[in-house]
Order: sequence, then structure tokens, then C-alpha cells
Amino acid sequence: MIEGNPPASGELVADTLGLASHFWVNGETGRQYVEEKLALTKSDLAGSWRKALEAAQEHCAKTMQFKTADNLGQMITSRVRV
Repeated sequence: MIEGNPPASGELVADTLGLASHFWVNGETGRQYVEEKLALTKSDLAGSWRKALEAAQEHCAKTMQFKTADNLGQMITSRVRV
């Protein structure tokens, strides 16, 4: 979704990162998959991944997607490598 809509921002990025966070928390293979995909789309993002992750976490918390917000928090504290 991000690659098709550069420079990606807002809810599109929040939803994409929210989805990715569910893969991220499922173990090392999921983390590697997410990191590879995020690295490929880094140039399509309007801002930094750190800010995008924080905004996605805030968006998910506000829209009562609490598990997804927690997953995004794990990505942030694990210092996702992109």
C-alpha cells in the first residue's frame, strides 16, 4: 500500500504499520519479513519510520485497536531496523 502511494503518510501508513506489527510480534521470521518490506518502502514514506511508528501507535490507541497499539509499541522499543 505504501509503495503505490508515495509519499505515504497518515492513516495509510498507520494501517500498514498496524498490520505489519502483527507479523512482527509472531517471532523472528515475522520480524525479518517486516524489516525487509519496510526497508523496500523507506523512500516512499513522507517522514521517518520512528515518527510513523509513533503516529501509528497513537492512531491505534485512539481508535481502540489496543492490541495493535501494543504491538507497535514493541516494534518501537525493539528498535526496528529500517
